[in-house]
Parts: sequence; C-alpha cells; structure tokens
Amino acid sequence: WGVQTFQQDTNWHDDLTLLESMRTETSDSPIFSFCMGNAHRYRGEFMEGANNFARAVRRYPDYYDAYVNLGACYVVLGDANPQYYPLAFGAYNAAMKRFPRRAQLYVLLGDAYARSGDQNLARQKYVEAYNIEKLPEIRERLRQYNVPVE
Repeated sequence: WGVQTFQQDTNWHDDLTLLESMRTETSDSPIFSFCMGNAHRYRGEFMEGANNFARAVRRYPDYYDAYVNLGACYVVLGDANPQYYPLAFGAYNAAMKRFPRRAQLYVLLGDAYARSGDQNLARQKYVEAYNIEKLPEIRERLRQYNVPVE
C-alpha cells in the first residue's frame, strides 16, 4: 500500500509535501488549512503553522481546534519573542467568545499568561476555568497559585 501511495505522488516525502501537492484542489478548505498548519507545526515552523490556522478560522469561524492550535503556535513563538504573546491572547479570547463554556480555553489562556509572566491574569483565567469545570488539572494549577479550592 505504501508503494502505491508513493507511486501516486512522487513528490511525497512527509505530510507537508503531500499536502502541498494537493493545494490546487483543496486550498479553500478550512480542513486543508488546518492540516497544513499541523504539518508546519510538526516541522517546528510555528509562524507558517499560525498563518494556516488563522486561515482555517477565517474560513470557518467555529473551528475550535484551529483556534486552539493558533494560540499554541503563538505561545511557542512568544517564548522566543514576547511580542507574539498578545497574538496568543487574542486567539484564545476570540475562541472564548465563540465557545464561552469551554474550560480548556481558559486554561490555555491562563497558561499563556503564565508563560508571558503575568501571574495575576493566569490565576484569574484558572479560576474562571474551574468555575466552568472542576477538573483535577485546573485544581492543580490553582494550588500552585495558592488559590483555595473546594
């Protein structure tokens, strides 16, 4: 089966090269953009990944996973260049407007604030997440900030 796949597309070397060969037929698809974003992210090309996740969100504004990965790319970029942290905050905040009851988004935003050095906003987002869903991983983050939990 692998040989047949390779014979179908001699440009295939990894996910990114396979997706690039499909670009002309599928470039308007938010799923295609999402897959391209992941292919770039797996290669460590976080800016290109972010560009593709942003394209997926523009084409399909309810694409939850695209928001999550968009924010994650900007957080990684922010670790090296702090000017990218606000883009991560923006991606997660935009997602929270569309999905206000998803505790994971509040946790991810809290993690982004923590990595950027803003411990107060991180704590606030963890509290908000815990108020939505009382998950053990959120409780642990709150304990790290000495926030009493029930």
